[in-house]
Amino acid sequence: SGRDRIYGPRAFVHFKFRESNFLILAPELMHATVPVHTVPTGESVTKWVPGLMAGYRKEFRYSRKVIGTAQVLYNLVAPAGQSPYASRFNLLFGFEFPLNKKTKSE
Repeated sequence: SGRDRIYGPRAFVHFKFRESNFLILAPELMHATVPVHTVPTGESVTKWVPGLMAGYRKEFRYSRKVIGTAQVLYNLVAPAGQSPYASRFNLLFGFEFPLNKKTKSE
């Protein structure tokens, strides 16, 4: 349903420390439905919730044009009972399609 949607911006910076291994830091601001703690009726509100994820990222090359990624992240800033995630620990898997700019040969 519409009340269950979670969305928002996330930026990240990663630091390479070995081939295909990175430390990652990712601030985010997620728009999510969270419980109201002042009312014991189970009422909830939709609001912007800050987060700061830190962890490890591993890249896997599938082909010349596709990179697979796996990330293990920990939410350092999770307001009590207000996080849009079920746990402070998160596992993310995905694919990236690098856009390499073609250079003219002289």
